[in-house]
Amino acid sequence: MLRMKSFGILIALLVVVEETRGGVPHGSHGLNRYGRPVIPCSSSSECPDNSCCRNADGHLVNGEGQELWGGLELGLENGTCSRAVSGPGAVCTERCGCQKGYTCYRTVTGFCCPPTTCWEAEKARIDREYWQNCSKDPDCHFPPSVNPGGQGIGGLK
Repeated sequence: MLRMKSFGILIALLVVVEETRGGVPHGSHGLNRYGRPVIPCSSSSECPDNSCCRNADGHLVNGEGQELWGGLELGLENGTCSRAVSGPGAVCTERCGCQKGYTCYRTVTGFCCPPTTCWEAEKARIDREYWQNCSKDPDCHFPPSVNPGGQGIGGLK
């Protein structure tokens, strides 16, 4: 009985070591400075929950957050999965989020597809409500252009 139990433990250990390559999950390239696996990617959809694919400069790869349909390029840029969030005014996605007090928001503009950027949460709420109400007001006109993530309604940034 003891021999069978030892054999079962040995098999379980072999499976764990094989699945993690000694602590590092398959598909990763070692550990980062925080002790998390370094996982290469070309899209945030390849990353674990609450992480995004970022290039060496910390920017989202392949146009993520820059358009309405999911990416300007098709996997041409590689990065690694990161739990870092975007900062004020930086391009973001809902998946990756923004630092505390900010929200990922795309304002209304007079041209197609401005990026979603990190706005102060209250300013984004005011801008969103303004444009929602504007669509109901015949005297309110949509803008010819607005600096995405920058100057908003009433001089809000």
